[in-house]
Amino acid sequence: MLRTTLRLSAARRTLATAAGSNAYVASLLNVPKTVVTRLDNGLTVATESHPAASTATVGVWVDAGSRHETKASNGAAHLFQHLAFKGTAKRSQAAIEAEVESLGGDLLATTQREQSALYAQIAPESVEASVALLGDVVSNASLDAAALDAQRAVIAAEAQAVSADAERVVMDHLHAASFQDSSLGFTTHGPLANVQAMTQTDVAHFVKNNFTADRMVLVGAGNVEHAALVDYAKKHFAGVPTTGVKPHAGKPQFVGSDVRLRSDYDEVAHIALAVEGAGWTSADHFPLLVASRMIGKWSVADGNAYPSTKLAQIALKHHLAESIKSFTTTYSDTGLWGIYLTSKNIENLDDLVHFTIREWMHLCLAPSEGQLAQAKQQVKAEFLRTQAASTTATAQAIGEQVLAYGRRISPFEFDKKIDAITVDDIKRVAHEYIYDADVSIVAAGPVDAVQDYNRIRGAM
Repeated sequence: MLRTTLRLSAARRTLATAAGSNAYVASLLNVPKTVVTRLDNGLTVATESHPAASTATVGVWVDAGSRHETKASNGAAHLFQHLAFKGTAKRSQAAIEAEVESLGGDLLATTQREQSALYAQIAPESVEASVALLGDVVSNASLDAAALDAQRAVIAAEAQAVSADAERVVMDHLHAASFQDSSLGFTTHGPLANVQAMTQTDVAHFVKNNFTADRMVLVGAGNVEHAALVDYAKKHFAGVPTTGVKPHAGKPQFVGSDVRLRSDYDEVAHIALAVEGAGWTSADHFPLLVASRMIGKWSVADGNAYPSTKLAQIALKHHLAESIKSFTTTYSDTGLWGIYLTSKNIENLDDLVHFTIREWMHLCLAPSEGQLAQAKQQVKAEFLRTQAASTTATAQAIGEQVLAYGRRISPFEFDKKIDAITVDDIKRVAHEYIYDADVSIVAAGPVDAVQDYNRIRGAM
């Protein structure tokens, strides 16, 4: 039996009445409802229909990424991303390329630590053809030996580009240091030695165990009809395995760590500091999200705009940083709550870290109502802006949220959750997650002036 959930809310009408002509409230209420259906084989179909849209995005979001790999198979998900559109048992690579061109759109694939996605940005009349192609790819990818060899070379070139991206390198090291002895610490691209050694059988084994119907969401956004997408899913995803095996076991242990990648020839120091954060379904996720925004983000590239948060103001006044970016990286059962700093003032990196920790401690002791109100507005505005960016952004939000929560978090619900956060909530989560907490530090570049780990840990 199909189980369909229509997210209807009388509260929407109540809020609209109370708020009158408020444009912001109207923007929340005018978002189409998300319709979700679970098929007999476990596949979830979710759509947000905009009949007036000139385009559509359809794609498969899968609960599978580098976290679901082993040390030996790390890189398999990324390798499959490269091979997915290189041929199936029914379609050659040339046939897929010709079909994509005839669809008048683009096929894309991404791999993250906990999720992978294959999706198409196409005209509305190409929806079924795109679903048929996606279903064939996840069910029957040929993983051709010649294509595998060719993609090894492509991935090697990608690895060179990644090694030149300081932020990517630092954040990968931050995961490896924070989640030692856990697959959550793996990179998404995997070691080159793994990629060179991996066989067709290895990749096929990963796909068979992880690209299963019970861990997939077929998403449609834009000019897509839900009932039609359900019919296409039944027709074209019938061959997807129903269940598989998840290799990762349990919540990983966060480890406070210190990694220094010193290079005195560089001009810019890159520093990441993080404590353990909350998982997607934790009640603390949203307060921590707002707390992160209270620390803020800023860059000298912003020009003459005066920063709105205290840490950025200090950094600007004393020329301590080129950029400040507070972040919350969330996974199913844990996360990283931290900050990414860049600076050319390498003699005063100690001060930059000191003021950062001081602002973290301020969240624990005396966050202000003004800080909180500003951060909440920024979080809500960014959420709406991201959701409205394109049909692909909408599809991505639906896919990620259905995998994480089992349902879609609407802008209306998100707004209510953020509005409900109080100063006491911020102090509570700051005490629980930041105060006297183990911290992971990764510093790269000319970082000799960064204080030692024990001093930083002692200031927490």
